[in-house]
Amino acid sequence: MKYMFAIVLFVISTLVASAQNFKEDIKKMYGAYQNAESFYTEIKVEAFHNSLDERPKFSKKAIVQKQGKKYLYKLDDMTTLINSKYQVATIGAKKMMIVQDVEEEPVLENMLVQNLDSLLDKNTKITYKGIVDGQKCYQILQPEGSMISKVELYLAPSTYFLTKMIYWTDSKVLNQQGIVVSTFKGTTTKPVFNEDTFSERQFFSKKQGKYIPAVAYKNFEIINTSDYDIQE
Repeated sequence: MKYMFAIVLFVISTLVASAQNFKEDIKKMYGAYQNAESFYTEIKVEAFHNSLDERPKFSKKAIVQKQGKKYLYKLDDMTTLINSKYQVATIGAKKMMIVQDVEEEPVLENMLVQNLDSLLDKNTKITYKGIVDGQKCYQILQPEGSMISKVELYLAPSTYFLTKMIYWTDSKVLNQQGIVVSTFKGTTTKPVFNEDTFSERQFFSKKQGKYIPAVAYKNFEIINTSDYDIQE
């Protein structure tokens, strides 16, 4: 009996330690993103029906670039630029460009990963899986009935940047199981950008109060939100 009690204590202490280490490592991860003056990463997102699928049911690619308080985010045919003057969003499929004045500074880590604190519940089970493929791996099991049943996070031991994130949806909640894999590659805090990477000039010019699309966007309709009186 005393051996069983010792085993139970060991398991509980391991879970508490894993949860504590997880919080500390996630804090380091957020700190790494917050302290990055310049940043570049490529993200590949693939969705599968189950772990046996060899081919994803869909795949998307994104690029996130940052220099100081300027950002450029690309996802398939959509691009978002944020600099000191403008926030510009283009949607290739709709031949549309939306321009507005910058109202608040974006947060890099929010562009890359959801608020992980939302995954933590008193019934959440966190397990540190050790070093897997050279990365620190945490497994998060959510309480029954959660839309996301399990999450695996992979962090680079030296930088604490995300290298991979996998989550499983609960088939009982969504009527079908799904697996989403996000892989982060080419991550660096010393990228080399060209002069116009974060300039609105690559999208439009402004002459006599009118917005004129750049050559690459000559067929795009420009919507300037400052032309509209939006009241809360």
